[in-house]
Amino acid sequence: MKKVLKERFEELYPERRLLAIQLNGFSHSVFYDYGDATERIHVGRFSHCDPHQPILQVEKALFYDVPNYPYQNNAVEYVYLMPEDR
Repeated sequence: MKKVLKERFEELYPERRLLAIQLNGFSHSVFYDYGDATERIHVGRFSHCDPHQPILQVEKALFYDVPNYPYQNNAVEYVYLMPEDR
């Protein structure tokens, strides 16, 4: 899953650097920047559980086939770039 999400991110978010992805029981999050450690970190969120959440199409495309229920009480975080390496 970690590799699949990274490959998908690189296609969907050109010119951005993937920092981490969190998968949990209610929503999934992607953390990224534009390759500069002085810039703020951007966070995109997606949830299959909240139909009223404003969703960007790119976030929907990143997490479209990653359900929430397997991560309920069992969250997973994939770190692609450690904060001290940023």
